[in-house]
Amino acid sequence: MRAEKIYALAQSKLAEANVQLELEPYDQKLLTKTPVAIFVSNRLLPGLDEWILLSLLAPQVDTVKLLHPYPTTPAFTLRPLSILPQRGKLEDRFLRLNFAKKAAKYLQKNIPIGLALDFSDNPLANMGKNLLRAQVLKQLRQVGQPIVPIHLSAENVNSNIFRKLLTRQTFTRFEETIRVSVRVGNPISPKDIALFDSTRTWGKFLQAKIFSLGSPFDIQPEQFTADKPTQLQPLAYPVDPELVTAEIEGLKPEHKIATRGQFDVYVAPFSALPHTIFEIARLREQTFREAGEGTGQPRDLDEYDMYYLQLIIWDREEKRIAGGYRLGQGDLIFKRFGVNGFYTHSLFKMKPGFFPILQQAVELGRSYVVTDYQKHRLPLFLLWKGILNFLLANPNYRYLYGPVSISKEFSDVSKSVIVEFVKRFCFDGKLAKLVRPRKPFRVKTKSVNTRLLAEMLHGEFDALESFVEAIEPAHFKVPVLFRQYLKQNAKFISFNVDPNFSDCLDGLMILDLRDLPASTIEALKQEK
Repeated sequence: MRAEKIYALAQSKLAEANVQLELEPYDQKLLTKTPVAIFVSNRLLPGLDEWILLSLLAPQVDTVKLLHPYPTTPAFTLRPLSILPQRGKLEDRFLRLNFAKKAAKYLQKNIPIGLALDFSDNPLANMGKNLLRAQVLKQLRQVGQPIVPIHLSAENVNSNIFRKLLTRQTFTRFEETIRVSVRVGNPISPKDIALFDSTRTWGKFLQAKIFSLGSPFDIQPEQFTADKPTQLQPLAYPVDPELVTAEIEGLKPEHKIATRGQFDVYVAPFSALPHTIFEIARLREQTFREAGEGTGQPRDLDEYDMYYLQLIIWDREEKRIAGGYRLGQGDLIFKRFGVNGFYTHSLFKMKPGFFPILQQAVELGRSYVVTDYQKHRLPLFLLWKGILNFLLANPNYRYLYGPVSISKEFSDVSKSVIVEFVKRFCFDGKLAKLVRPRKPFRVKTKSVNTRLLAEMLHGEFDALESFVEAIEPAHFKVPVLFRQYLKQNAKFISFNVDPNFSDCLDGLMILDLRDLPASTIEALKQEK
């Protein structure tokens, strides 16, 4: 089928569905920059995404092909343009197609290929779909051709519309016009694709690349492929304080959730912090390095920052950030990305039995208090005050959870005793069966009975802290967050070593808010 006919047909289908595309000249230019490639978009409107891709690609070339890996049969008019998997087990269908070879042949004939890839992991899409996507991603690595990322978004498309489209073959006209914003990225070269040593990291990179389009983030392969640097890279320069001040003080009133003394506490999304997010990332990296942790990069910045919230303690007198947290709203993340959208999932594998907890939880992470404020009790108090106020405003959340780090600077004996202490006195064995560390912590102290040492502490945290401080040459103390969480009746359910964060030891903490001490709630409520 010739491109002119394909384009006319695609435009007709989109008009019939009341869908309009919004494409800026810059993005249009990127489409024409590499007309022959594999164009991969996120899945926005099942049954319509392929028509969107045809409408974008057909004007550039003589004809187009679509990769259609999913078990639903494409519309009759799309079949001549589709590369289809064979029948059989869902996870094997695409493998037998040998897409890599077929794609190479089409691209050699100057025929581009479009693919709408579903990155979600919600229960609607199970039945082997994740394995199928892994096969797609694996063979995309093997094609040896440029891949152009495309992000499709629409403000008035919710999860209900997605579900309805996902479960039917045909679609009807939307009552309200769906305006689909199209953002196009620079081609990902075969050289960059070859840097990835696993399908998992390649998939995470491609997902981040697609969903970051239109944002200040410049997602690079090195963020996903590089081992931790043997030498720390220099910290990034501070962001212009006037830009940070203007953004913080310009936040909407609903973003301010607490005030005490000279400090204000805000919770804001990435979109409201286009410059401040880079200063937050710099301060996080600086603070973590001082504790023997950190990424080793100029900033502690990753793809999760794009859709997680930032809790910020702002010193309004000094016009500077004093500390903060990163918050992940479990229900929203799970709907949009599935389990792969959670930072914690990059450290711990999670079984489906844990998914309901994820959707009722706020993920906590990247906690920091800037050095100049660490001797003051108020910033740490305000972190908890801010979290409580956020939960009071969002009563649909029952759990707090997230990784708590122990620096690699601690001795093996200290780390082993801390782990044994937690497992003996502060562990939830039932929930522990639902998660598994990606890089388990191995006890390396065969000459010392760390289990016996932990038992001798009788569950007293002060005794644990005294023991650790006594045997550490630098008199390290157990990380303050361990104490804070345990005082609130939190439990731990697993431990993992994070090679991308200075080999620190992460304990996975979970707190059921129903177990929060009444004294804590009353104390925080009374503070104004």
